[in-house]
Amino acid sequence: AGLADYMTAWDARKKEWCCLNEKKGCVPTTTPEIHYDCVTGVQTWPTLWDDDQKRWCCDNQGVGCQTITSTTTITRTTTLKSINSYDCESDFSDWEQKWGPVHKAWCCEHQGKGCFGGVDPAKCSTLECRSGWTFKPNADSLFCSLTKCGDQDQTTCCELLTTPGPPANPTCDTMQCPNGDPNGDGWFAKADHQSFHCTGNPCDVSVDTLVCCDKALTCDLNCYGDGGKSVQLKGATGDQVNGLTLQQCQDTCISSAGCEAVVFAQAGGQCWGRQDIHTSKCQPADAHQTHILRARPWGKCVLMGDPHIIPFDRPFGPNLEALAAGDYWLIKSNQLQVQGRFDVTERFPDDASTTGIAVGGPLVGDHSFVVAYLGPAMGPAGFRMTWDGKVIFAEQEAQLQDPDGKWDFASVDDDFQAEFGKMDPSSWHREARHTIAQGVQKIHSFKFTFKQASLNIYLILGPDNFNTIIEAKKVPGPQDGYCGNFNCNPDDDAVEALKGRDKAQAVDWQDEENMFGKDESGTWGPVKKVGDGVPMDALENCDPAVLENAKTKCRGLPAKNQQDACIFDACAAGKASVGKATNADLATAAWESQIESTELENGQ
Repeated sequence: AGLADYMTAWDARKKEWCCLNEKKGCVPTTTPEIHYDCVTGVQTWPTLWDDDQKRWCCDNQGVGCQTITSTTTITRTTTLKSINSYDCESDFSDWEQKWGPVHKAWCCEHQGKGCFGGVDPAKCSTLECRSGWTFKPNADSLFCSLTKCGDQDQTTCCELLTTPGPPANPTCDTMQCPNGDPNGDGWFAKADHQSFHCTGNPCDVSVDTLVCCDKALTCDLNCYGDGGKSVQLKGATGDQVNGLTLQQCQDTCISSAGCEAVVFAQAGGQCWGRQDIHTSKCQPADAHQTHILRARPWGKCVLMGDPHIIPFDRPFGPNLEALAAGDYWLIKSNQLQVQGRFDVTERFPDDASTTGIAVGGPLVGDHSFVVAYLGPAMGPAGFRMTWDGKVIFAEQEAQLQDPDGKWDFASVDDDFQAEFGKMDPSSWHREARHTIAQGVQKIHSFKFTFKQASLNIYLILGPDNFNTIIEAKKVPGPQDGYCGNFNCNPDDDAVEALKGRDKAQAVDWQDEENMFGKDESGTWGPVKKVGDGVPMDALENCDPAVLENAKTKCRGLPAKNQQDACIFDACAAGKASVGKATNADLATAAWESQIESTELENGQ
């Protein structure tokens, strides 16, 4: 800009840079200045370049400098001229025009002269060396010619690699994913496939499909609103196109900016574009299916009571029931590991409820996180939490004992955040209050956020256990565990199916995979009781009076799976407001009474 009037419109810095790099804006002199290419032929400069080019490149780019020995042998040096080589007094009155870039950088660094506007030139460490070049050994002490490094500084800061490294493997956008399956079971390029590299050169679809592509998920759900945001489809006036086949619907989404999934109705070939899918917020559907083509969907896994488990692929049930105490895999994958601890408590002395969560894996930066109930205090003060083996909130015990206490924590890199306080869990999940302070608006809770892993964990605290909502994106690659394999197939998440995949059994305390056992803090011991409980034992052996009372009390719940879970918990606890109160009853009642009275005092 302003080339026609550069002599008056451009400052000296701009003239010099444009002259060096674009051969524009050069200041005319009586004898026009010649600019030389100091990159081409640099490896053989002693014999290839003439004296004028050597002199210019040495003065302006710091290469081609020569030292005359007693035998007049010319040898190459890759450093700047010796410390006394640049005269910072000569031509100082006209330094912007007469000094070369290296001359200016040296005088600016060592004598404070030749600096543009009094600002030091940029350090070489801010430059990116061109392909096949690397930083000079002393690059940390070298400076570029201007306040911002540019291509003109390559030979000042960088040097040719003596042995060039192997070329980078091609990126995934050079490979075609094996899609096109008319049943909608194909593979589709990851939304950010250009940032992934194949395992070899060239890409091989037989080995790089998992690296470069996502498996299309077919879910019997209608995802709209909070379940999936609308996306305008290519060639349409909105998010809907009619009269398409499933394959045409998918192809339309792939070619539409921002489209990650489609909702398809066979009748009429109706096709809607979607993005940001949350399966737990979608609706069950018979006439519609959601096909997730790109970008991993969000889902929720819920642990409640003693415990009932709602896997990612069963947002509307049926629940899984697991009573045996022990440490179990909730999410097991190469990228992310989450274990849950089911332990006996004062409230459920004969069966297990959730008392601990452990997180690790590359998606959380290979850090380790554990939270669990230790006691002996009931409520928040009885819980402990470790990050990389260090207890991180023992000093906050006063806040945990305070009914209105609040507390938060963030890791050094801010990737992990923890928050404690009184929260309303209703927005987290419809079952969040199951067996814990039902009817109370706010209750002491933890919220944990792992940004890189796209993982949020909510804990609603009971007297000595907690309900857990795990909100997470589908993990890259396969995953399994009691939260399911997140493939939109609810049938293969049954306990029998988990047993067939060897994912239903507890992880032994001494097993190297046990995330509670290998925590470096030594805070966590083994569970109090590990057995082989059968899920339906609680109902089969339920006291008749307890069973009948529970059926009456639970009948008012809106959904049958909620009624069944309510009855199950009453039988597991051996009470339903009948019989003699136990110490556990009294402890729980005292804790819940404290919560309720606090809510009333605060007008909630």
